[in-house]
Amino acid sequence: MIYTFTPFSIEKNFGGAINKCCKIVPNDNDWICIRDGDTMNLTPDWGKVIDAAIFAYGEDYQILGSWTNRLNKNSKQLIPGMYDEFNILHHYMKAIEKTKDFGITEVNLVAGFFMLFQKKTWRVVGGFNEFDKTFDVKFCNIVRKCGGKIGIINKLYMFHLYRVWADKNPSSETKHLL
Repeated sequence: MIYTFTPFSIEKNFGGAINKCCKIVPNDNDWICIRDGDTMNLTPDWGKVIDAAIFAYGEDYQILGSWTNRLNKNSKQLIPGMYDEFNILHHYMKAIEKTKDFGITEVNLVAGFFMLFQKKTWRVVGGFNEFDKTFDVKFCNIVRKCGGKIGIINKLYMFHLYRVWADKNPSSETKHLL
């Protein structure tokens, strides 16, 4: 079973919000999909892509992520040339193009805008750090220290609004993203 959540916290306790969602999942072998509220799947088969990745690579990888258009500009998950592209049709075409890719790209970490992992991974790690904006990095680091592998699903591209409103006009509402 795959449980999909879009956790949110007014108090900026994103790790705590994710932990509450993970506690709901009944079985250690169930998969948890965490997504930010400012992300969008662009192909109708996104669920099948995730399910196929779990089936093919779930035994080998403890955390799986997605390709995207906007994150920290040093992120390995970025598709070149898409950061400042706001025509959604271009993103849709990129998502269609990515569905032709196969396999997993192994990385050291994936960002919390989209993370896919089993409940047992969350339990072994001890959950996400609370009130910590680097909750995703620390979670990935512990998984790697425990001998786990992290990868990006090559067929999966998600549109992410990350910091669109904050790049030119930072406000108190987006300070956690800076």
